[in-house]
Amino acid sequence: MSDQSPFPAADPNESPNITQMREAYEASQAARKAAEDQLAAAAVSAKENAFLRAGVDLDSPLGKLMFNGYDGEVEVDKIKEFAEGIGPASAPAAPVVTDAEREQQRLREGLVGDAPPPPAADEADPWKEGFDRFHERLGNGASRENAAAEVFDRVITAAVAKDERVLYDPQRFREEFSTP
Repeated sequence: MSDQSPFPAADPNESPNITQMREAYEASQAARKAAEDQLAAAAVSAKENAFLRAGVDLDSPLGKLMFNGYDGEVEVDKIKEFAEGIGPASAPAAPVVTDAEREQQRLREGLVGDAPPPPAADEADPWKEGFDRFHERLGNGASRENAAAEVFDRVITAAVAKDERVLYDPQRFREEFSTP
């Protein structure tokens, strides 16, 4: 549809009815253009969403190429078939999470969330475990400072986990160590 008005050029002597018709036509054309722009933006968003749900990494060059080159139906299954025919453009696999990273995450959550459960009765004493590792690292040639980090690590980790064996409670201290 052309953007030109079907009305002849404005004449200063034209009647008010024609002026109103011209203005109404121009307003309707502006509204149509805005609606078409919104529809096009919604179509692009729907296509992006479908590509992401299909597992295509739109930040990769191959993913961008697939997105721009695809003109089929905007359905996840169809997009997956299209992507498999071209090559691997899916997002990288989730990183492997180590036990140490899980423990760190658990500790972080303990700092901001509910307290983790108390240590099991058969769990090693953090002080003893820390000093055992301290002596082990010293024996393996580590510096005294690096070996001492083992004690701090065990004690602080236990404190974050709310292990009462490493937390100072003045009342409990008085009860346990007061002379009768």
